[in-house]
Amino acid sequence: MGYLWFYVKVILMVSGLYVIIETVSMITALSVVTVKRDLLYFALTPFMIMYRTLHGVVRFKGYLDFLLKREARW
Repeated sequence: MGYLWFYVKVILMVSGLYVIIETVSMITALSVVTVKRDLLYFALTPFMIMYRTLHGVVRFKGYLDFLLKREARW
């Protein structure tokens, strides 16, 4: 059960980091871009954050399994 709580904390930490990064990139794009029609792609931001978080957690679990010399099971 301890591993589950650890992974939940990692997921929340990584998700928060990606939300901050994507928010900064949106604010920067809004202030710099002159052609505003391409900004509709920002509607896909929540999906990008979910994908990046899941991808980061899977990589992190793989790295931990390798470092702790455990067999990787999915």
